[in-house]
Amino acid sequence: MALPAAPYRPRHGRSRAVAQRLLPVGHRTVTPSPPPADRRHTDLYVGAATFLTQYGLHPDPAAFLSHGYVDLCLAAWPTASGASLDLATRWAVWTWIVDDVFDAEMLGESRQVVGEFALSLVLVASGSTRPAPADHPTLHALADLVADTRAVMPAFWWRRYLTHLEGWVHAASATRRLARSLDHFRHALADWTSSSSRYATRHETSAAWPS
Repeated sequence: MALPAAPYRPRHGRSRAVAQRLLPVGHRTVTPSPPPADRRHTDLYVGAATFLTQYGLHPDPAAFLSHGYVDLCLAAWPTASGASLDLATRWAVWTWIVDDVFDAEMLGESRQVVGEFALSLVLVASGSTRPAPADHPTLHALADLVADTRAVMPAFWWRRYLTHLEGWVHAASATRRLARSLDHFRHALADWTSSSSRYATRHETSAAWPS
């Protein structure tokens, strides 16, 4: 199922003009270069840079996007456009940022700190809690991503995606050999899982993101 088209409104009063200034002339920092006929590239690049900027997810959005993430999203969803492609790309960018957090930022942290961060991701994604003002920027970005996604996708689709997301959080933390750090929080996760499973759909309808 494709996401319904809807205008994207950046939160916190940040303008796309902020990210527009980050757009490299001719996209020379992006490798490989997009096909000239693909008009989606500029809009998607500006949207991704805006997302990184408004939540403070990366100190240099242009440098981060120079790794070709926009091109990868265009290749992954060749027929998508507009709000659906923008939302899917924000999820992809957020995932890459969080993966970097686990691999680099959390590298020297204790297992408890990493476990608490992983648990916070799961609880914010499930809607069980909202991030506090001083919480990690990725949690604030996640809370808004969840709200934007649940507003346009059916409940059964979101429950399935949430299951995949929780599994990814566990896997991402395990790559730093810190999977055991989550054991201290199993009781909280068990409560959340029990609550969410009561609402699991019995339908076999499938949905694609985005089609």
